[in-house]
Amino acid sequence: MKAELFRRGAGENLLIFFNGWGMDRSLAAAWELPGTDLLVLSEYTGSDRLPEAAGRYSRCGVLAWSLGVWRAAALLASGPELPPGPRVAVNGTLEPLSAETGIAPLIFEKTLRNWLLPETREKFLLRMTGARFPISRRTPESQQEELAFLGRAVRETGRVKNPFRQVFCGRRDRIFPFEAQKRFWGRSPEVTVREGDFRHDPFSEAEFLREILDSCL
Repeated sequence: MKAELFRRGAGENLLIFFNGWGMDRSLAAAWELPGTDLLVLSEYTGSDRLPEAAGRYSRCGVLAWSLGVWRAAALLASGPELPPGPRVAVNGTLEPLSAETGIAPLIFEKTLRNWLLPETREKFLLRMTGARFPISRRTPESQQEELAFLGRAVRETGRVKNPFRQVFCGRRDRIFPFEAQKRFWGRSPEVTVREGDFRHDPFSEAEFLREILDSCL
């Protein structure tokens, strides 16, 4: 796992961003978080653990996106315990390989198998962002390796404890279908679900980005 820390404050407040698969720092590096440091986690390809430095803050928010929602839950359950703060999920579930509550396994496997084909990546980008330009500088090979790892990890780990209390679900999500997200989180009365008219990647839309970031601080 790759961990990159952006210092924005006095070292008292931290936001940990669990990125989606295939992503890098590009998505979050420019976020405006006055007084709050940002720790971006990505490239999940092994037996990862949360950086110990995260426990030194007074307050720590967690924001997880896409398959990072499942990865965040798995890592938070294994420790170390983080300081208090909001726990927010965006466009993901804790049962990500499911036609009912996540991504249909056949679609997942087809994406994994064909990821090195340019037409597969272009189609995925269009579904995720509505545009063809990539939002990550990583190689297709490294992205495929990560997706394969996450698929194995989800199957081997099984059910994970839910750490989230607030969830954003995009009505235009074509990766984690909106109805699948609603179906999963509807079983968790402790969770507040907030719907929005955004795609799988809501961070490129300023209105939703600000709303999501404010909920984490």
